Amino acid sequence: MRNRILLALALLICLAAPVFAQEPTGLKSLRIALWPEFDDPRLLVIIDGETNQPGQTVVIPVPAEAEVNAVAAAGADGNLLNLQWENVKGTDGGNAVSFKPAQTGFRLEYYVPLITKGSQRLANFNLPASYVNATKVDIEALLPPSATNIGSDPAMQPSSPSDNGGKVYLRSIGAEAGGAAIKQNLTYDNPTGALGVAEDARATQAPAQATPAPAPATATGSGTSSRTLLIGLLGIAAVLLVGLGLFGLWRTRQAPAEPAAAVPARTARAAKTAGAKPAAGAAGSDRFCRQCGTEFQREDKFCRSCGATRR
Repeated sequence: MRNRILLALALLICLAAPVFAQEPTGLKSLRIALWPEFDDPRLLVIIDGETNQPGQTVVIPVPAEAEVNAVAAAGADGNLLNLQWENVKGTDGGNAVSFKPAQTGFRLEYYVPLITKGSQRLANFNLPASYVNATKVDIEALLPPSATNIGSDPAMQPSSPSDNGGKVYLRSIGAEAGGAAIKQNLTYDNPTGALGVAEDARATQAPAQATPAPAPATATGSGTSSRTLLIGLLGIAAVLLVGLGLFGLWRTRQAPAEPAAAVPARTARAAKTAGAKPAAGAAGSDRFCRQCGTEFQREDKFCRSCGATRR
């Protein structure tokens, strides 16, 4: 009974914890683009990666306040196509996006609020080590043309401006075989608050220093359906747990009672062997023959079997 309950609890825990203990996904390359105030007052994060082999599951953490803009994968022709994805709990307990590209290339885009202090802007990015392990990592920052007093930690190197005059900074981390966390902080001033691209150019702007690719359509995430499925699985597990408990209780009540330990019969022979006196029949007379153990009738004075005198 106890074993059945423990087994059901283990099953319940397994169903309630998908992806928690996943090993970091091995990647050939990872490119992280940080575009603050590009086509939106927030920070646009674009993560492009290439897995070691097709069909690998990729889990990328996203901040709790992030708005996922697109999840896409490279098709057979190299173009990006919408990809099914789901919201999951990450290895660090935070929010994460999980998907499985059929090919090796993928892209994740999301927006997250910028930290603003007057005209100053602060953008922070952190990818914990427990998610991906890339052999080559590049980070790009594309700041609005009006950005001034630009700072970065770790330091990034300035590059050629983008087509619209945006200020580009690059950093190459190189091999990340040790699985270190990837962090990048940016600070700058933007007194005018102007965005990086004009309204009519936002839908067609290609990533700076990157091969142009069609802008991914709005993602068709399956976070809601995933949560519904998880709730359904938990409900089934709970029903199974209750059913196993009731079945065990029924079996316990139906089981035959343990037979009482057999008590040796207290025969006259046994009593004699133990030195006890046989129970008396008529007053002052033996009930059983002391010679052979035959029971006397009430009127007997001699044993009917051996002829011994009744005392």
